[in-house]
Amino acid sequence: GYTTFQGSRLYKNELSQIMPQFVLIMYGWNDHWPAGKDIPDKNQKSPPEIILKLRNLLGQLSTYRAIRKLVLKFTDNSPRIAIDDLRFKKRVSKSDFVSNLNEIIKTAIERNCTPILIVPPLPRFSTTEMKRAGNLVIQHREYQELIRSTAESLNVQLVDLQADFYKYDGLFDDHMFDPIHFNEKGHYLIALKTASILLPYLKDEQENGN
Repeated sequence: GYTTFQGSRLYKNELSQIMPQFVLIMYGWNDHWPAGKDIPDKNQKSPPEIILKLRNLLGQLSTYRAIRKLVLKFTDNSPRIAIDDLRFKKRVSKSDFVSNLNEIIKTAIERNCTPILIVPPLPRFSTTEMKRAGNLVIQHREYQELIRSTAESLNVQLVDLQADFYKYDGLFDDHMFDPIHFNEKGHYLIALKTASILLPYLKDEQENGN
């Protein structure tokens, strides 16, 4: 459920302490999701730390989860928002999306880590399916372009999966119901594309005796 807003902070404050050699950065879908209560991620107010810890602890109990779901069902008056509804603010705006990507990349370079941007692909839709997917496809393509332009402007390696995902079917379990999460075949294709970027780096290191 993370967007680049949480991702940039997670990397800067925690993951970068591990001192990775590479960081693979793939965001987009959650960023252009409609914001909860029309409040972008950066303006959301988190509960106190102790409340979050208590929630996480209780969340392991099935009884708590069932009660919480029931309570929310009768108390949550938030309107149900379609994921492609253009009337509402996004969790992360386009400008903030680019800023967050820049922040991750900047942090990586400062800590001697090679950043690699990955374009989260759309499945191959038929003409009829494309009409049904509507604004969701349009919005995702816009965020895809922001990733490409960021990679170009900062001279960062890019794994652009879209052309490959347009070539094949069966990379999602059900691409109309869930066009976001890949199945095993989709993950395998991503691994091949990413390896083609990583292997030259690793080969250079071996030749240099590192």
